[in-house]
Amino acid sequence: MPKPNPGGRRSWPVRLLISLWRIIDFTRRLFFTLVFLAIVAVIVFALKGGPSVQVPESAALVWTPVGNLVDSPESGERELAGQLFQQTPRQTRVENLVKALNRAAKDPRIKVAVLKLDQLGSAGMAQLQTLAQAIRNFKKSGKPVIAYAGSYSQPAYFLAAQANSVELDPMGQVLIDGFGVYNHYFKDALDKLGVRVHVFRVGKYKSAVEPFTRNGMSPAAQEADRAWLDTLWGAYKQGVAQGRKLSPDSIEQYVDHFTDRLSAANGDAAQVAKQSGLVDSLDTLEQLRKQIGEKVGTNPDTGSFNQIGNRDYLAATARGETHPGHRVAVIVAEGPIIDGEGYAGTVGSETLTHLFHRAQDNSNVDAVVLQVNSPGGSVFASEQIRRAVLATRDAGKPVVVSMSNLAASGGYWISMDANQIFAHRTTLTGSIGIFALIPNITKPLNALGIHTDGIGTTPLSGALRIDRPLSQQAAQALDAVIKNGYQRFITHVAKARHMQVQAVNSIAQGRVWSGADAHHLGLVDHIGGLHDAVAAAAKLAKLKPGEYSVQTLSPRAGWASKVLKRLGEVAVRSGLGISSPAPQWLHPLLALKSEVTPLAWMNDPKGEYAYCACRPDLGGH
Repeated sequence: MPKPNPGGRRSWPVRLLISLWRIIDFTRRLFFTLVFLAIVAVIVFALKGGPSVQVPESAALVWTPVGNLVDSPESGERELAGQLFQQTPRQTRVENLVKALNRAAKDPRIKVAVLKLDQLGSAGMAQLQTLAQAIRNFKKSGKPVIAYAGSYSQPAYFLAAQANSVELDPMGQVLIDGFGVYNHYFKDALDKLGVRVHVFRVGKYKSAVEPFTRNGMSPAAQEADRAWLDTLWGAYKQGVAQGRKLSPDSIEQYVDHFTDRLSAANGDAAQVAKQSGLVDSLDTLEQLRKQIGEKVGTNPDTGSFNQIGNRDYLAATARGETHPGHRVAVIVAEGPIIDGEGYAGTVGSETLTHLFHRAQDNSNVDAVVLQVNSPGGSVFASEQIRRAVLATRDAGKPVVVSMSNLAASGGYWISMDANQIFAHRTTLTGSIGIFALIPNITKPLNALGIHTDGIGTTPLSGALRIDRPLSQQAAQALDAVIKNGYQRFITHVAKARHMQVQAVNSIAQGRVWSGADAHHLGLVDHIGGLHDAVAAAAKLAKLKPGEYSVQTLSPRAGWASKVLKRLGEVAVRSGLGISSPAPQWLHPLLALKSEVTPLAWMNDPKGEYAYCACRPDLGGH
């Protein structure tokens, strides 16, 4: 028999187990308490915007465009994901880069601007021209601009060429290869799969459907694309030549004779760039740091020159900004146009319409600038946004459009009824045309032994199912809808631009025009950028310079989104996880991904689209 346990005293193994459990439980509770406190600390830290940043009394502004250039406000959530997990490409807003240079030009603490261009991704010519002008404006202050990169991509070099001095690592290169438009064509692949694509379009030059119906570019598309490509390439050569004080022909010769010059230099691409007059000196980063340190002083803690990045500089100088009561609101439409609420990289009709309503209802907003960088998309969604523009005008607030890289098809649809339209000479616009695509997979399903059958109450029941042959009645109906949509499009353009419908039809037909040609044809009013459009909107609202501020309207975000945005900003400023642009050989695969992506956002209720597949390859992806 077990011995009695006087007083209920537990045996030592039981006491040991109880003690271990208490230690484990205490550790568990301590761990979760510390995690909770850390989360609270991070949220407070994020909401406060991180540690305060000070501008040194003598410093260089290190101006670093990172990732793809965008016109829309940077998304904190996207930045955080891109920084910490590299799931999304980094982005930098063009207007923030311009603002940093403009402020620094007037700031006596900033002695020099250093353009650090290694991390620049994709960019459009209109965006590059905007930044190039900001660099030239900074130089007018008498302060020098130094450009540096390990290697220069084509977009990066356009900006570097505007500097007083262009520096290149001795192991680097200047990669200029011209502009092009290269698409993937799927007709043979679709034929092999037995997929038939029914196309309904109006417009001789509406080439967005060609990848599904041809194995190569049509002569009409080649004619139209050659015209605007030559305009963009000419602007690139002219901009570089002016910055470097070279002839435009020298840029063409650099490209044409690059292989021969490279062989003569024993494969030393950096020497070829210097011999061709594209760079001033070949220096390592350490040599550059010493050179700039002599101008602004050296920070003993870092061993490098006194400096502040463009993001930190904007944060440090924002506290001194004043905001007059009158405002010009900027609404950004960037990406494909979709029906309903927008998400990152798209223009949602409901989202943008709501922003226009906010502008109408805000007594402090006197005028609106709609900044467009869009290839178009849903016709129905584009029409909702156009109506919002008209409603804002009817409310007594002028609307001016500023076209960025691209405002074509649906991008032009949402622009045409503004009081005035500004475009860069290199903007791609027009593409006034309509199309619909209806794929049919009956044949491949039958080959797999899968058949579709059933009954309906009318001849049109199930007529648009992709697993049933398209009936003649359905085809006639779609054709009528597309023709009506095109007629509606050119009629709206004629009314908005005070032109005859036939005159609009002759320059429409789905053809893409450069901003310079569009201005000549009357599709846009002025050649200029965002700041010109803002000034014009203020003038229409009878506001004088200094009487108004500029405010970008964005969808309202909840507290969680604000926290993520702050965390994203802090992560960016901390330089966590910066990734390099994709290598050149990967560009075709990225292009293929971008060509398939539209299938995810095509949600027009009638399947009717005003979309332009007219994105040139400018390099730097």
